[in-house]
Amino acid sequence: MLSKRIFFWLVPLPIIGFLVCWATLLYPSLHARYLLYELKDLQLNHSTFDDAQKFAKKIGAQEAPFAKCTHAECQWYKFTDNALLPQWYRGKGGTFAIAFTVKDSIVTDKAVEYSIGVGPYKTFLGPPRVYVSQTESQFKWPKENQHELQEMSHEKPTDFVEPPVSKGWEIWYDKNGKIAIDAFRVAISPRSKSLLEDWKKYTAFNYSCFWKYKGCSYGKDLLPIADPYPPNSPS
Repeated sequence: MLSKRIFFWLVPLPIIGFLVCWATLLYPSLHARYLLYELKDLQLNHSTFDDAQKFAKKIGAQEAPFAKCTHAECQWYKFTDNALLPQWYRGKGGTFAIAFTVKDSIVTDKAVEYSIGVGPYKTFLGPPRVYVSQTESQFKWPKENQHELQEMSHEKPTDFVEPPVSKGWEIWYDKNGKIAIDAFRVAISPRSKSLLEDWKKYTAFNYSCFWKYKGCSYGKDLLPIADPYPPNSPS
């Protein structure tokens, strides 16, 4: 009787272990998809400080540590990674983060960063990554800069032509001329007529980097739809 009881206790253990392994393997990619999906609830130039605060509480986001959070300005972030997987399996690993910013009580920016590596990055240049944002801030500066330059040169003021999307690669090479770090940045204007389409296009990430053996190594692996490298870049 005792042996039967031990048998019935031991039989489920491999099954439980199997389920735990699969959960650890798949959770980061599922959590990343969840965070990206939920981010749609925040609308630039429409959602308020209270909306952002409630959203942050809902997803467990933290306030950015570099400034006190007030209605004048506040930023929150939330990330997930696959650090729980053993390094021999995950390789460098991957991290997925969302961030959103309020200025003067209104949401002005929201962004997603998908990057290679887990934990603090050890170089000033940061990790290989893809950074996609809907941003008021980035499109505000060129407009103000153009106006200032026209005033300084006493030119007749002209309307600033705002592009719907600003995007491109930032690439750094090692001493052998090989790509060490590649970063693809996409900034989408909140006034873009194709805002939703562009956001969907440039957040069509390759989530398999979280769970496949040895993961991914370059920013271009994270977003298959990213532009090709510049012509003068080594392949």
